[in-house]
Amino acid sequence: MSQITRRTFVRRAGAAGVGGAAAAIAACSAPGAERPVQSKGPVTIKLAMWNYRPDIVRSNLDRFEQEHPGVKVDGPETGDCCAKYRERMNTNFVGGYPMDAMYMRDEDVAEWAEAKWILPLDKMPGAKDLAKDEYGFVHEQTHYKGTRYGTIYYIGLQEMLYNKQHLAEIGAKEPPQTYDKLRELGLQLKRQRIVEFPIWGTPSEGLLEVAYLASGKRMFDAQNNATFGKDPLFKQLVEWHVRAFQGDKIFGSQPDVQAPFENGMSSFAWTSFYDLKRLNGMASGAVAGKAGGGAAGQLMNAVNPSFVPGKTGGSGICRQYAVAKNTKYPLECWKLIYFLGGKDGAGKYSVAKRWWLEQGLWFGYKPLEQDPEVRRSADGWGDIVAAGKVIQAAAPRPGITAPWSDQWRKDFTAVIKDVMEGKLSSKDGIERGGQLWDQGKADFERSHGR
Repeated sequence: MSQITRRTFVRRAGAAGVGGAAAAIAACSAPGAERPVQSKGPVTIKLAMWNYRPDIVRSNLDRFEQEHPGVKVDGPETGDCCAKYRERMNTNFVGGYPMDAMYMRDEDVAEWAEAKWILPLDKMPGAKDLAKDEYGFVHEQTHYKGTRYGTIYYIGLQEMLYNKQHLAEIGAKEPPQTYDKLRELGLQLKRQRIVEFPIWGTPSEGLLEVAYLASGKRMFDAQNNATFGKDPLFKQLVEWHVRAFQGDKIFGSQPDVQAPFENGMSSFAWTSFYDLKRLNGMASGAVAGKAGGGAAGQLMNAVNPSFVPGKTGGSGICRQYAVAKNTKYPLECWKLIYFLGGKDGAGKYSVAKRWWLEQGLWFGYKPLEQDPEVRRSADGWGDIVAAGKVIQAAAPRPGITAPWSDQWRKDFTAVIKDVMEGKLSSKDGIERGGQLWDQGKADFERSHGR
């Protein structure tokens, strides 16, 4: 089966809104899919996913089957994650390939919901009970236009990590809470030759997003209109990063250096909070990448610094589970994703808790943050209180509810790289980002007859 590009997908999805692929999918949808009934006799459903810890996934599926003896789960199906996963799934959707339950990335919810490839879940038993426990920014991502389409696999909180030993060597008593303080500490680390580049690499579009959200801002309004280009603060933070990279050189890199932060060659990094457990060598079992480098045990998370004193926050991804619209077994699929992404038969968030305890994957439900075992388990590798402060003020990645946002982010990433390398001015780069967004919005609306 041939794979499709995003532009091909948008064109086909637009046509499918009134016929074509959508009509074919609708034709093979289970009768009464939005008011599901229990299937007669034992059934087997499939779980599509990517290849992260399939051993743990299979163990969770075995528990599900014990609780639901009439349902068998074939899988886990595995494959590459991220863009390759999206491409594989979109190809299957357009081709009418039979699917049941699946992993779903937050950046794909809007596209899949608009194309009517996934099942609305509000009418499923117990769906409304989950909403009250979701973090606010998570609720925004499990729902699209007010309708639930997913349950929570895990959330990836983008948070600043720092090397405790490096800060101790320059006499810093705490990590920076503002970007002025970050610059000051970065320059001191360079002067005292602790590290050559306190922050490794080139400032990225994603790093600008985190800084802007941590300052209490949103890049788009509720109607998905770009607002960041009109805000002087966004220009200020872009120019701060340009100066930090080109002038101060607290950002930078050297060739052929592997894993600089985890091996103690840089002092600050922004990454998903769950990486910290692995970086400190305390994640269980075989995980992607080396489990802990030379700086293991010295790495810690902090409250994200801000350009507005007293503010924090940042961006957080929300990986989810969804149900295919064309499944023959909608209720059984719902039971599976309710178990994996919600509660077990005892009414506990046991699968989410397990992912946290063993791998450090943050959960999407607020009550788990107060669970004594959850809090104790972070001892020695993470600051759950600091992470909690960020998560309470966190937001979805900017524009995530717009079906064109994934392509825009890729394009804007290239623009920001040109800005950092001096090929574009900050002003021109910001303007270009707004133009790319407006063009993506216009293309989508035109393809959907709006």
